Formats: sequence, C-alpha cells, structure tokens
Amino acid sequence: ALLQKQLLLSFSSVQVLFFIYVVSILTLLPFATPTLLWQLTPYQLGLLAFCCLNTIVAYGCFAEALNLWDASKVSAMLALAPLFTIGTLKLIVLFNPEYAFSDRLSWLSIVGALFLIVGSVLAALMPAVHKRRRRQQEAARVNAN
Repeated sequence: ALLQKQLLLSFSSVQVLFFIYVVSILTLLPFATPTLLWQLTPYQLGLLAFCCLNTIVAYGCFAEALNLWDASKVSAMLALAPLFTIGTLKLIVLFNPEYAFSDRLSWLSIVGALFLIVGSVLAALMPAVHKRRRRQQEAARVNAN
C-alpha cells in the first residue's frame, strides 16, 4: 500500500493498475494452463468470471481509496478481506450445499477475527476521535478565557 501510494503521486490509479496487471500476467503466464478453461462447467465459469471481475473492481477501489485515505486506514480495511471471503463462502454453501467447503472455525479463529474487526474499526475511527477530543479541549479553553 505504501509503495502504491508513492506511485500515485506520479501516475494515475489506472496506470498503476495497468502496470500491475501486465507484470502479473507476464510473470504468471508461463505457469498457467489456459486449456483447462474448456473443462469447466458453466457454473464454474460463472464463478471464475465473478472472481475476475471482483479482482478488477477491488483493486480499482483499493487504488482509489489510497487517493482519498491514509495508507494506514486502507490497510486496516484490507485486513478485513479474509472475513469477507469467509462470508462469501458461507453464502456459496447456502446456495450450493454440494460445494465442498470446510468452514469449521476454531474458537481461536473466531477470537482472532473479532480482534481483527475491532482493530480495523479502531484504526479507522481513532483519528476522528482524537480530532473531536482536540476540538472539545480547544472549545473548553476558549470558554474558560
């Protein structure tokens, strides 16, 4: 996130994302087997198309968020991505019960997820809380004079 934030000072988010995608394609293409796409069912193709579209939209939103927020806030929100993944997988299992997915989370995983949520919320809200507290202290000082 910090590197991308620095790149956004010189390039637009579209240019940065284009570069990331081109480098990724060139790096991963030798390891890919595109002929396997013909063996996918329509349902699997739909899921693959959704994942591809989701990735493009997510990285676009990520790049735009870096333009608008501090990198620390963006990183805090990014830390929530695994929770969205778990939620999405639970929805897929709800609509397609045959889908083989093990969603057994231990109590430690659940506690870790709760800490992740609390930490992300605090990272996003603490600057606003400090700003509000400073304004109240300044107002109290002005009223005291």
